[in-house]
Amino acid sequence: MAEALQIPSALLSDPLLLLAAHPDDETAGLGALLASRLQNDSPRERVAVAVLTDGVPLDATAIPAAPLGEAAWTDTSYRKRRHEELLAATSMLGLAAQDVYQASFRDQDLANQLNPALDFLLTLVRKYRPAHVLAPAYENGHPDHDACNVLATALHNRLKQKVRFWEYPLYRMAADGGLRYLEFADPAAAHPIWPAPEALQKKRTALECYRSQWETLKHFPLQPEWVRPLQLHDYSRPAAEGPAVWQSWGWPIAPARLSQLFTNFLAALPVGT
Repeated sequence: MAEALQIPSALLSDPLLLLAAHPDDETAGLGALLASRLQNDSPRERVAVAVLTDGVPLDATAIPAAPLGEAAWTDTSYRKRRHEELLAATSMLGLAAQDVYQASFRDQDLANQLNPALDFLLTLVRKYRPAHVLAPAYENGHPDHDACNVLATALHNRLKQKVRFWEYPLYRMAADGGLRYLEFADPAAAHPIWPAPEALQKKRTALECYRSQWETLKHFPLQPEWVRPLQLHDYSRPAAEGPAVWQSWGWPIAPARLSQLFTNFLAALPVGT
């Protein structure tokens, strides 16, 4: 397939800011798009990645086991590893280190940090002046993914028509109780990304940089990736009926509580910049 016909052309040329909740979301979700943008013969307008958490879960028991032969990870060593993996993966995709930003909010806690997270993103928007912002979809997969989507909506409300907003899927719970990766529950208005072989190989190699996350990443298909315009979500309700993915993992985070945090946050925001 011809790559230029499969990716919205503006995403291959205009300045863009990709939002990710955790180190690896950017590569698993849209690594092929980034590699396509940043290959040598593509237009090289400014591209930046903003990762909104340090990747270290609030619950220390959720830190995975270190690879054989390494000392058990502490909060500090795991944070360092995740940052190193982020820089290695994004470098493989073609990003310069100075265009990769990582906030220090904790994994699983982004919904409680929406105001400072928005300030962090507004600083980057003022610096990069992106024409496009892409964020994880609102899909009850991970509370931080959903919080990241809410932050994209907050940016949209502040910036109005100055920037075009998109969302991309990561994982969600299907009706049969299994997980679905890289697909929207409702594909309406979605654009598939079928990368050229070179971009796909860069994504594959970038994913391999995330050794600490491989038990999760091994379930993700390489392609297609998907994007669609940011939807008008009703954040007063969970993204889907039934349990959230994180509830199946035993996390004590109530979707209704997240919805309350999201709606309170959006209601309190000023409109316009």
